[in-house]
Amino acid sequence: MLSAAADRGRAGQWLLNAVGILAIAVLVWLTTTDALVLEAIPWLLLGLAAGTAVNRLYFGVVRPVPAFRRRGYASDAAADDRSQ
Repeated sequence: MLSAAADRGRAGQWLLNAVGILAIAVLVWLTTTDALVLEAIPWLLLGLAAGTAVNRLYFGVVRPVPAFRRRGYASDAAADDRSQ
């Protein structure tokens, strides 16, 4: 869901970054307090991989990249070319 939101706009990208930072902080806290259940990590990684794969399949194959995202990529590439 977060990847889909990030694909659709800048607010989604900020949300994805905030949740990622929060998840890292929680993992550090769980590790330092010895509360981390190591058996859960493979399931978390499997869920992350499945969600990412479904998102990429849906938004990369089934639905095209939105025009505003393609324009953003094109303007970023043009800006990089001008700076060199």
